[in-house]
Amino acid sequence: MRLFRIVLFSLCIGLLAAVARIAGLPNPAALSPRGADYPVRPQITETLDRAVHLADAHNYNDALKLVDDANAFSDKTNVEVQEINQVQDFVINRQRRP
Repeated sequence: MRLFRIVLFSLCIGLLAAVARIAGLPNPAALSPRGADYPVRPQITETLDRAVHLADAHNYNDALKLVDDANAFSDKTNVEVQEINQVQDFVINRQRRP
């Protein structure tokens, strides 16, 4: 029984140390060079908006070119990649619809 208490106490101390270590890690949003307030650059947003408008006007080839232009930006965040992929899927799905 005494061994069980020692093992349990050691596990609790280890768990507290792990929680303290995790709490001390930096916030990933704070590491972003643009910060958490601007997850998508305005240039990418404008390009994707134009691509959506072109897809609505049934100009799919030019819309896909704009999506490729947005994809050519360097150092994209995960949110930017997701936005680009969503617009690309939107244009392709609109193109497939009769």
